[in-house]
This record gives sequence, structure tokens and C-alpha cells, in this order.
Amino acid sequence: ILYDKNMDERKYPASTTKIMTALLTLEAAEDELHDRVWFSHQAVYSMPPGSSHIAMDEEESLTVRDALYGLLLASANEVATALGEYVSGSEAEFAELMTARAKEL
Repeated sequence: ILYDKNMDERKYPASTTKIMTALLTLEAAEDELHDRVWFSHQAVYSMPPGSSHIAMDEEESLTVRDALYGLLLASANEVATALGEYVSGSEAEFAELMTARAKEL
């Protein structure tokens, strides 16, 4: 080891899961970046206090393209949930899809 800074500190895999969310969204959207991503009650209100967001409201929508910007630039958690619902229909089904895709990679 040449350099170590907090090497054993546990971190949440937020950035990794957001990159996987972007990958699966791009694969599912098939170049339809103008499709609308709608924000459900679950997407907007399931975020833990203090988490990153872009202040989306229930029943609002963004294009897939704009949602990807919110996901990757602002690290917006409500956008990650909404994109998961867009791709798979539910957060739980999207988590299963992410796990399967990670095993493939």
C-alpha cells in the first residue's frame, strides 16, 4: 500500500448505483430520451431527510434526458427512484434488475 486514507471506512454505494441506474435507463429508453419520467408519491416522499434531490413534486415529470442530468449531476435520489420505476415499474423490480446486470458485468 502506497497511500491510505480512510481505507477501511464503510461507504454507501450511492454513486455506483446511480451509474448503474443511468446505464439501465439508457438501455431501456432505446434512444427515446424525450420520453416522460413521472414522479410517483413513492419517488418523491421515500427519500431520507438530508438526501440529495432536485425538489421534484408528485405527478411532475421530466424527459428521460433531463432526468439523467438530475441523476448524474445533482445526484438526486427522487430521480433515481423515478427512473427505476420508469424502467421496471417498481423500485423492488429495478433493484432485482440492477443486481442481475451487475452479475453480468
